[in-house]
Amino acid sequence: MYAGGVLKRVNGLTYDKLTYFVRAGYVKPKKIKKKSLLYNDYSQEDLELIKRVWELISKHDIKTKTAFKSAGEEVEDLQLTLNLGTPYFLCYYSTGCFPDHVQDSNYLKNIINLSLIIFNIIIWQ
Repeated sequence: MYAGGVLKRVNGLTYDKLTYFVRAGYVKPKKIKKKSLLYNDYSQEDLELIKRVWELISKHDIKTKTAFKSAGEEVEDLQLTLNLGTPYFLCYYSTGCFPDHVQDSNYLKNIINLSLIIFNIIIWQ
C-alpha cells in the first residue's frame, strides 16, 4: 500500500511524519519503481507498527525512538507467542495422545521446559 493508504488508516498521521519514520530508518517499506519514480510500498506489518507507534506518540506523548522500540518489542512478543503454538502437553491432556514426532519423552520435556522459561521471562520483565 502506498503512503496515501497508510495516512487514511492512521488517524492524525501526517505525510511529513510518515516520511520521517522512513528516512530515520524506523520503517523500511519496499520500493516500487513506476516509470522513473520510486514509491514506498508499505506492508500490513508496516501499517500495524505505524498504527501502534502513532498511538503511543499521539496519546501518550512518547518520543519517536522510544515508541518504535516499545512497539517493536510488542510485535516480537506476539510473534514469539504465535510461534510457540499450542504446547504439546495441552494436546495430550485434551486428546490423550501426542503427534507421532512427539513420542520421545525427552522432546516433550524440552518443549515444556522451554515454554516455562519463556513464560517466566515474559512475566518477570
